[in-house]
Amino acid sequence: MGLQEKRKIQELQETILPARVTEFEELTSATIQYDVNWDSLADDYAALNAFDFLAINTINMAFRMICTDDFAKKAVQDGVSTISLENVSDAAENTISFSGGVLSMRCAYGKGLDGIIREGEIKKVVENGL
Repeated sequence: MGLQEKRKIQELQETILPARVTEFEELTSATIQYDVNWDSLADDYAALNAFDFLAINTINMAFRMICTDDFAKKAVQDGVSTISLENVSDAAENTISFSGGVLSMRCAYGKGLDGIIREGEIKKVVENGL
């Protein structure tokens, strides 16, 4: 991991992720924790550079679609505690699951839009698990 990657991780951890967590809380009225496997991103600057938009923003978009009323917001508050994210090198390794309050996603964020799980699929998985 070089200086460029270290700076980007610091920016994500200290600035971007806290702002996105606040946005998530405003959308859902739920308090959640992000569990990011930073080591999986450390040597993939393309993934780091796209992580905010392709990972965190996409998740927030999915929850924006879910939380259209107080009933859904309550379900999210009661049912979602953690969002776990990991970067993988190939989109064929992408996975998504939702169990025990944890939304887990493994995506090839460095591959751009071809390497992510879209908000519609995230929405479907979460709604089926709530």
